[in-house]
Amino acid sequence: MKKTFLMFMGIFVLLGMAGCSNTTTKSTPKSHIKIEHKQSKTPYYQELKKADQKKVNFNFIADQNDYGYFISAKITNKTNKTIKFDSSKFALKLADKNVPAALTSIFILKPNQTKKLSGLFQKQSVKELIQTNNFITYSHKIKLASTRSMFSTEDLNVLNQTFNTTSDQSNNTEQQNESDNTSDSQTTSSDNSSTNTTELTEAQARQKLADSGYGDTSELKAERGDGCWNLYNGLGTWFVYDNGDVSYPGNRALNQYLKDHPDENTGADTDDSDSDDAE
Repeated sequence: MKKTFLMFMGIFVLLGMAGCSNTTTKSTPKSHIKIEHKQSKTPYYQELKKADQKKVNFNFIADQNDYGYFISAKITNKTNKTIKFDSSKFALKLADKNVPAALTSIFILKPNQTKKLSGLFQKQSVKELIQTNNFITYSHKIKLASTRSMFSTEDLNVLNQTFNTTSDQSNNTEQQNESDNTSDSQTTSSDNSSTNTTELTEAQARQKLADSGYGDTSELKAERGDGCWNLYNGLGTWFVYDNGDVSYPGNRALNQYLKDHPDENTGADTDDSDSDDAE
């Protein structure tokens, strides 16, 4: 009897262990499902399908102050998903450069939620913003809007007219400056051609002096002066100018005086003539 009782007790223990084992096995998938649910992540905008990307609305606004144009954005999530944005991935794609966003924050947009980003781009030139083929992009390759779309048609016409007028005035000024520079250059060239004379060599200067009636100049010493050669000895100095003129000792001062006072020289000749007539 005792053995039979122990046998039944052993059977009940084994059945109980088998039941606990089954319960543990069945509960495992539930735990696994919970873990997978916790690991799901919120997608970034660039990770959405194109159909969902089109459901996200972007409205960019350009405001002017003393430092230039500041661009803000309003983003509305019309999808049924919660999505993320990285502010630093916005950029201005201009003709000759890419301008990164001034913001770096990461934010989340729930379905039908709107987010405003103030000062997304700062101190921009309106002349670049109104050009064609300039865009606001996200993640380098996604074009969100043309920069021209931030301005009304009337504003674009006024701005284009203003810049065209300024450009024409600038071109006219440059052309006038170029003309003035060309004229000045020609005048300077003409003046230089009339005033510049080839310098004589010492041998040429000696020959000029000899031809003027001096004769042999071998005993004269020579020094280069300002626009002339000075040939001298103990008796005086002879000046041979680069233009070929020759001045003998004692004549230089007289020649210079007569050159500086031509009227007095003419007057003296007239007085002598009157005096001769009176006689």
